Amino acid sequence: MKQMNETLNDQIARLNDNEDADGLIQLIQQLPPDQLQTHKTDLSDACESVFYIWLTDLQLGKIRQEDQASVITMLTALIQALEIVQPDTSHHLMSASLYEHLSDQQTAPAEKLVYIQQAIDEYTAGLQQHTMPLMQARLAGALLDRMEYTQDYKEKDLSDILQLFEAAFTSYDELILTYFLHGSFRLLSFQSDNNNNWHQRFLTSLETSLNAFAATDAFVCLEYVNALRRLLENQLYHISADYQALLNTKIITLLAQLKDYETKNEQRLNYLGQAFENVAERIAEPAARLAFYHAALAFFTQGQQINPAAWTFPVYATNVLMEMARIEPPEKVIPLFEQGKALFAFTYRYDSNFTLMHYWGKYLLEYAKQAYNFQAPDILKEAEEKLLAAKQMGNGYYDQPYRGLAKVALKLGNKQQCLDILAECKKVFTTDYHEYEHSFVLADEDFKEIWPDLNH
Repeated sequence: MKQMNETLNDQIARLNDNEDADGLIQLIQQLPPDQLQTHKTDLSDACESVFYIWLTDLQLGKIRQEDQASVITMLTALIQALEIVQPDTSHHLMSASLYEHLSDQQTAPAEKLVYIQQAIDEYTAGLQQHTMPLMQARLAGALLDRMEYTQDYKEKDLSDILQLFEAAFTSYDELILTYFLHGSFRLLSFQSDNNNNWHQRFLTSLETSLNAFAATDAFVCLEYVNALRRLLENQLYHISADYQALLNTKIITLLAQLKDYETKNEQRLNYLGQAFENVAERIAEPAARLAFYHAALAFFTQGQQINPAAWTFPVYATNVLMEMARIEPPEKVIPLFEQGKALFAFTYRYDSNFTLMHYWGKYLLEYAKQAYNFQAPDILKEAEEKLLAAKQMGNGYYDQPYRGLAKVALKLGNKQQCLDILAECKKVFTTDYHEYEHSFVLADEDFKEIWPDLNH
């Protein structure tokens, strides 16, 4: 019996790893009730995992048009198979997700409405069985879809949708924050006289809840800042220029409150550093931008102290230092780059890998450029040493070290050596199906003097 169980466990794991929905369906249909009960958890987990992988591929357009109908049929059968494994558990969320996808795929509003109503019915049935915040938020989003398709913007319906979001967001969840935030901004595109007022009501409610969560852990403000920033960058909604400026100010103000956030969690330090670096790019005034870069640098260097072997912290920190060097007066440029050299050297004591050596060499090239206009043979030779190490570690999989070494040769006055390195690069990365092109080199002004040699 033990051997049989082990074999069946392996089979379930294999079907899961292979994302084999048909195989899982067939296995469930063949297993006797006692085996279904014994392997209930593994089978359920595998079915849900495979379902959402295939659904995501559908949503991202990764499935060919001619295969989409059969995949949807397969996913419907997978839900039915899961109901055999878990007869006492509802799977309304999965069914509703599939109906929402079908609604998105339609072009006519009437057809969209048919499927979104089926999704609403599934969410409603699920919530009648038990309260689930994610399902509440998803139902709120589906109701906004229906409102958009019918263009029937009743105040009572909007109030009910807001209450659903508020009920879902009584405890902090980043995914529900995202649904709530996007729901509020969708209102801006509704053809309603009160759409702006309702947008502000939704957003104010969201931020009221968020402030309460932030009193316990201010890190939730970072996730809100990132969500707002991505929303603006992706230009998903009808947001006026004036309102964009106001939201940008909100982002800067909220993030500034986290400047002195204390944590020993290296992932959080990484996220904080990246957020301050990204938001700094949105700030026009040099002194304010520098303040954000200083905060980013502090978080990255703290992270390096906690995990000195991670390549991420010196790479991200030196990216910040290079940006600072573009703002600071000339007398501060060299000390900034020397600080970066020390960060790379610190991590090198604990680990050496392709990524670290590649970025170290790339950083030294930028040092020679910004501080000395490439008139720095010692720094260029040091860059060459790091890039040669990266080239060796790359085992012919990465072309970046070749380009870096070619630039070093060119700036040291060895034009022919530069061309020879680029020729070697082309030879290594040209295949029977693709001829390597020097597109990056032809877009880099530092290589301008050899462009004619590459174009003929």
